Amino acid sequence: MQFDQEEGAEPMDVDEEFYDALGEEDAIAEWVDRGKLVLEYVPSAKNVADIFTKALGPCAFERLRDELNLEDVQEAVLKC
Repeated sequence: MQFDQEEGAEPMDVDEEFYDALGEEDAIAEWVDRGKLVLEYVPSAKNVADIFTKALGPCAFERLRDELNLEDVQEAVLKC
């Protein structure tokens, strides 16, 4: 189920036959055209998803870990 962000948590209708007929890429383009989906560029330096998708050096890993409010397990255990 899809939700329209402008209307809060109200479910929006998704025409599954329309989606299946167009294919994934065309359906996404249609959602963008209708204003239901907004795509924004995120520079790699600010992309917190990189922690899950790339091999990072210690500095980048720790910065992204901190941005996600994750904690070093060893440090957390020592605090107890």
